[in-house]
Amino acid sequence: MEPEVQYFSPDGIVNASRTSGSHVNSTETAVPHITASYDSSVISKILGVVPFLGDNEDNPLALRKISSAEGLELYFLNQTRANEEKIAKDKALNSERKNFDFTSTESGKGLYNVESQKVSAPLTNGGSHLPAMMPENQVFSLDTATGYSQSRSGTDVASTFSTTNIQVTGVDEPDFVKNDGKYIYIISNKNLTIVDAFPPQNAKIDSQIPVEGDVSDIFLNGDRLVIFTGKNGQGWIKPAGSVAPVPSSEYQTHALVYSISNRAHPQLQRDISIPGKYQNARMIDGDIYVLNQESRNSGDYHMPVIYDGKREIPIRNIRAPQVPPDNYVFYSLTSFNIHNDAQPTAESFLLGRDSTLYVSTGNIYIAYKNQANNPGSLPTYKDSVVHRFGIKDGKISYKSTGTFPGYLLNQFSLDEYEGNLRVATTIDEPAATGGRSNGVYVLDPDMVMIGSLDHLASGEKIYSARFMGDLLYLVTFKTMDPLFVIDLSNPKNPGILGELKIPGYSDYLHPYDKTHLIGIGKDTAPSPFGFSTTGLKIALFDVSNLTDPIEVDHVVIGEKGSDSEVLNDHRAFLLDQSKNVMAIPVQEVIIGNYGRSPEFPQVWKGTYVFGIDPKAGFIEKGRIAQDNNSWIYNYDQGSAVKRSLLMDSILYTISHQNIMATDINDLSQPLANITL
Repeated sequence: MEPEVQYFSPDGIVNASRTSGSHVNSTETAVPHITASYDSSVISKILGVVPFLGDNEDNPLALRKISSAEGLELYFLNQTRANEEKIAKDKALNSERKNFDFTSTESGKGLYNVESQKVSAPLTNGGSHLPAMMPENQVFSLDTATGYSQSRSGTDVASTFSTTNIQVTGVDEPDFVKNDGKYIYIISNKNLTIVDAFPPQNAKIDSQIPVEGDVSDIFLNGDRLVIFTGKNGQGWIKPAGSVAPVPSSEYQTHALVYSISNRAHPQLQRDISIPGKYQNARMIDGDIYVLNQESRNSGDYHMPVIYDGKREIPIRNIRAPQVPPDNYVFYSLTSFNIHNDAQPTAESFLLGRDSTLYVSTGNIYIAYKNQANNPGSLPTYKDSVVHRFGIKDGKISYKSTGTFPGYLLNQFSLDEYEGNLRVATTIDEPAATGGRSNGVYVLDPDMVMIGSLDHLASGEKIYSARFMGDLLYLVTFKTMDPLFVIDLSNPKNPGILGELKIPGYSDYLHPYDKTHLIGIGKDTAPSPFGFSTTGLKIALFDVSNLTDPIEVDHVVIGEKGSDSEVLNDHRAFLLDQSKNVMAIPVQEVIIGNYGRSPEFPQVWKGTYVFGIDPKAGFIEKGRIAQDNNSWIYNYDQGSAVKRSLLMDSILYTISHQNIMATDINDLSQPLANITL
């Protein structure tokens, strides 16, 4: 008699027995016939499918371990059969769905079992928990804002230099360019180019290394540099039921670790190959965490493998929710140290495709839209799922799973503070005015929601968010730009402190100091269709009175179509308060000059440099054109400025074609122009 097996279904654990099926040709894969009986009380380790025990035991979205290809095959086979059974129930539930109340349950606490804080009017400082001024214990690191490091000693090395503009202090983010106060390391035209950049009078290219594949980002730490690149490769997989590996072609990401102690001759030290496409990465004290995404063909159930050089390192488990997301992909989260040769560690899991990564010094959060296909369940708000992984010294451990209403804009919609996760989301819901609203939610370490602020700015959506200590600055937009100041000092009872409505919107918010905030986005003007965007807008907000934020100053650059890399990538922003320098890469569209028509505008590509007076606003210091053909009709991205950095008083503006070096004390004349 064939042994009985157990596997997960939407209703619990399925007890199933394998029985002999019909004859199968030798070239076909035998699929066992399964007879199922449901028993939701059974939790056990069967065929490598292990439920997560603890607080997540009853959470169908929590990640269970699948530790074999056979277990993975049964996991998907189970879901296919369960879906077929559920389809028959849909017609009977249609009337119940139509009459379902989306806004409340019998308990009055809503679908997430949290007392909803509905917004009617802004709260005032009459409440004991709402400070009239910035709290004294308001903490955020200006190291994150300025991104400055001490350099190495020596007359040919800068005493200070800027680093990548990051979100979380102590958590470095990858980029296509890094520097160490002497050299600039940049990926351009599928080359790693090392430029001896300081002092600029002697600037030259020290070395240039071709890199195969789809080259993306780099990390720099001391005399080690990591390049992430991806390409199709030949590997070996062990399918379910196979006794021997078979060759397989799959896309792989390579983390190439170089020793750069000799900048003229970098040496490849290590090649770590990870299945799937590179998504993002972080580095904490030399430990690098890489997130990859892998799409597989139907019927591919092999367990993932990473390679450290030629050494094979199997990933023993795949973590998956009880029911696969409707639009699922495989993820790998791999860690390794940039300085030593310790074996990489990795976790693999099955999640939704549309993911957002947020990393603190102790946790990794991966969030995605919940697209679970549960035909037999009642409809709820469209929500998102978030998984928390603990990290320490390169080790990764799955901790908890939760949900929250709506969807995220980007990584700045997430923030960890005093152990809790705060999220800002936009919710598409027919019941809301205009079909859309926004919310702010607080989840504890177990990813259980403990606080909420619902129905915020109905009819609008979030354009930018910035958490600063126990405050959240939030920009929503439809025709005007409301800047909300939200109090999170009591995580169980978020509330609005103040609101400012001005034309335009901010795509990126950056703290200047404890009482001022910089916003970068687009200006707007009324149109027959509601509004239209005009030029690039830079605004300075005074939030010293949290209940009454004000706009100190704003600058509008160019006309319709003007743009900045900052609007899409926070790493393009540079601020050095000690030197009173803010650098903004700009593509400025001018339509009116020289008889140009709207179809053929002039496009200036370069960098605007400002000083900031918190009381008076922005002071333009100058503009740096990136090439000699800046005033022509040309949207070529190769000459558009993507980044800028500082070494002492030298401002380096960087495109994919060249690097310009200019002294901030005299922006009229560049000191060097390095062609890449």
